[in-house]
Amino acid sequence: MRHNLNHYRALVGDGVKMMAMVKASCYGNGNFEVADMLDKQGVNYLAVAFADEGVTLREKGIAMPIVVLNADSDSFALMVANRLEPEIYNFRSLERFIAAVRDAGETSWPVHIKIDTGMHRLGFSCESSREYIQAFSLKNIKITGIFTHLSVSDSVSSDDIAFTKLQISRFQKV
Repeated sequence: MRHNLNHYRALVGDGVKMMAMVKASCYGNGNFEVADMLDKQGVNYLAVAFADEGVTLREKGIAMPIVVLNADSDSFALMVANRLEPEIYNFRSLERFIAAVRDAGETSWPVHIKIDTGMHRLGFSCESSREYIQAFSLKNIKITGIFTHLSVSDSVSSDDIAFTKLQISRFQKV
């Protein structure tokens, strides 16, 4: 894992923050053990699939930022109580998370917004980017990360390469 981490660090260069996925008990490798190693290696963020995975890491002493990728409104209060940062992908979720932050008495909370650049599963549309950026800037939250899902980036077909380049172009415009 250290070798792979250093390989990708070399590719992206200095000054680029790194996030590592530690969901599903790191596929049998132990979520705390892997998270602890990644923290010691200077990874900036951890990502988990569900809030309860982040809570478990907090209970085991992991203090670094943790992003929850499947952040649902039923878990927002739990996330705030455990200093977890949600992926926000639509206005309904945004409104509910802002309410959870306000209810907890917080005035500024980090969130990571997902942009739909063509996968059409989850994410704010590229067309509504100005609207949601304004919505984020007016509330008790702060944008800490912006990302998209490159749906076919692992494919070598010319059509898929072209689609990945289109997704990247859309993301860069936002």
